[in-house]
Amino acid sequence: MQTFRRTYFGVAALSLGALCVLSLLANVSSSQLDISRETFNRLNNLTALLYCGSTQATLVLGVLGLTRKNDSKGLSWLGLALAAIPFLFVFGGFVLSFLS
Repeated sequence: MQTFRRTYFGVAALSLGALCVLSLLANVSSSQLDISRETFNRLNNLTALLYCGSTQATLVLGVLGLTRKNDSKGLSWLGLALAAIPFLFVFGGFVLSFLS
């Protein structure tokens, strides 16, 4: 009988999902700071890049965690939810900006 090694894609997806939420909060809060345009532009680009990259990595790791036999399915789902729910809010705001 073959024993399967434990994988940690679910834990990684949860960690990156939390990073998604934190980077999106940092992106929104950078617009409230009293800073120059150049500094705002750098902060906005950095936090948006961090959000976009971590969202994609979370989705890949979450799906890998769901497909592996010895991985935590609950942590994978939680990581996917942490990445997907803020994305839906951002996407909804994007769609509403065209409707108004």
